[in-house]
Amino acid sequence: MVRRERGIALALVLMTLVVGGALIAGILFGGTQEQRVADNTRNAEQAFGTAESGVQEVVRMWSPTRMSFHGLVGTDSILVADSLSPWKTGRYSGTVYKLSNDLYLIDVTGKDSVGLRPAIRGDVPARARQGLLVRIRAVSFPVPAGRAAVTVGIAGVTMNGNSSVSGYDSIPPTWTGCPPPDSAIGILSSGLIKTSNGGNKNGVQGVPPWKQDSTVVDSNFTTFGGATYNQMASAATITLPAGSYSPAPVVTNGVCDVSNTLNWGDGDHT
Repeated sequence: MVRRERGIALALVLMTLVVGGALIAGILFGGTQEQRVADNTRNAEQAFGTAESGVQEVVRMWSPTRMSFHGLVGTDSILVADSLSPWKTGRYSGTVYKLSNDLYLIDVTGKDSVGLRPAIRGDVPARARQGLLVRIRAVSFPVPAGRAAVTVGIAGVTMNGNSSVSGYDSIPPTWTGCPPPDSAIGILSSGLIKTSNGGNKNGVQGVPPWKQDSTVVDSNFTTFGGATYNQMASAATITLPAGSYSPAPVVTNGVCDVSNTLNWGDGDHT
């Protein structure tokens, strides 16, 4: 007896299409999920980097006058305005809390730059929060044992040949409006002040010509409160190449012109 199996081919084709469609849909779904996971990871990294750069920007733009004016945490705080990160990878904002007179907490939240994706897929910016404790290291200069033309520590000074030192003030010929000439110690040291190779102490002038003081130590010239000389030098924002310079006060409309690199200050203008 022979059975008729008309239509079996159509059923097999339909089943094959269903199975194939399911496989393709699964592959597409898996690929989409992988892409979203990668996007989320990238967004989280961008948010973390934005928060980190925001903290560093707060430190870089630190204003001692503005920060010290505020009260302690619990009674006052300093807002960090919503700002675009330096590399334009997102935005950050936050708060600075004053924990003590020299200790601050910087609390910054960073958000990644999602562009048009929120409108297209309903995404929200990734967020990352960072905190940094900052301690203010005060710079203080030791009270000098006296004003002198030459000040050295325990190493002392040796006068050679025709060398000379003068503690008497003199006004440069091109400067005007300077105060009357003053006088200071010629050489101030905690070490020995001696001569060699025909050197003459008579070449040292001042009031007095020389003075030995045990309070003049080498650390006076390398450590200034909470900072060392090397740390202060590394923070310099103006670096002049090697050469010969003739610095002089530069005043514009009665105000010290700090934009001129040869303006090294003037006691009569601030």
